[in-house]
Amino acid sequence: MARAVPLVVSLLLAVSAIRPASAQEGPAPKLQYHAVKQTGWPTALEVPLGFTVEEAAAGLTSPRFMALDADGSLVFGSHTAGKVVRLRDTKRVGRFDLQQEVASNLTYVHRVLFVDGKLYAAAEDRVVLLDKFGADGRAGIVQTLVDDLPAGARDLYGHRTRTLLLGPDHKVYLSIGSACDVCEDDNPMRAAVLRMDPDGSNLEVVASGLRNSVGIAFRPRTDPPELWGNDMGRNNIGPDIPPDELNLIQPGLDYGWPYCYGDRQPNPEFNDADRCATTEPPRMAYPPHWSPLGIVFYDGTSFPADYRGDALVAFHGSAIDQTGDVRGGYNVVRIHFEGGQPVWRQELLRGFIQGAGAWARPVGLVVAPDGSVLVSDDWGGRIFRVRYTG
Repeated sequence: MARAVPLVVSLLLAVSAIRPASAQEGPAPKLQYHAVKQTGWPTALEVPLGFTVEEAAAGLTSPRFMALDADGSLVFGSHTAGKVVRLRDTKRVGRFDLQQEVASNLTYVHRVLFVDGKLYAAAEDRVVLLDKFGADGRAGIVQTLVDDLPAGARDLYGHRTRTLLLGPDHKVYLSIGSACDVCEDDNPMRAAVLRMDPDGSNLEVVASGLRNSVGIAFRPRTDPPELWGNDMGRNNIGPDIPPDELNLIQPGLDYGWPYCYGDRQPNPEFNDADRCATTEPPRMAYPPHWSPLGIVFYDGTSFPADYRGDALVAFHGSAIDQTGDVRGGYNVVRIHFEGGQPVWRQELLRGFIQGAGAWARPVGLVVAPDGSVLVSDDWGGRIFRVRYTG
């Protein structure tokens, strides 16, 4: 197993040093929505006309980020259970009816990923390779590739998720959140996006100052490749600040945490405007405390053509200790790109809010081979499927 040795990579491109001002969001086109209700749902869900939503699986334990295998099965990290689970559609009707436990005893396992047909899983403290699956789906081999990821939390807001992503350079990218809400971390692997070789070697820091970039994704058909990531803002300075963020994550740049939030605004604990002035601002600001998690760029062909190349973002939703009885997020949002920049956002799936709470919390997103989009819900234990019907 490889030991993680974080390094700051040099800038790969001169353009990486350019620090543009935060993009200004324009108005989104108006849409008409319609309600879709299914047995067992506390409320109807809403999607734009031409779309529908259905339940693809239920009765799951905290499904987080997902990955589709070549055989059509869906694998996810069961966060609170510490397990990797495989779902199968044995009847081939578009609904996963069989659960198989692939691996267990993985602390806060969050993200699974297929690389060259092999299954990877990211727990809080390590990255493992799962192989040699039995007839019951269980992995006969659980090989640790990286075993010294920083673990634990220094306060209520410390982050325990670890996200894996395969890059176009055939490197495995790894995001690790901060150990706290607002503090200076003593481990350079924290509040950063890293990358490594598929065997776990050559682990290095790509970009830092990213408080908790749970969702990261490469935008398709870009040269050079563009890595985009959501970042969640801090807590306890008000219900209306700070904004959550969408960042273009470029090698070697500093995105400001813990000294700054939003568009280079100094955190009061440090009040260092000069330092913030040299950091990279977000390309789009999200509403405060919406908690963006999964992000995927839509590259399918079943949605309308103008969706292609746009980002879809799953918002986990606001917390009562930050926004009181006001609820925000709990939806899946389309981020439209023009000229390589995000320019407006528009809801694709909504309706989970129920009174002062919610009955589902979107987490992970996967574009299926048929062009539909799978959405995991770690609160109600469901997988939803959004389809375009015309």
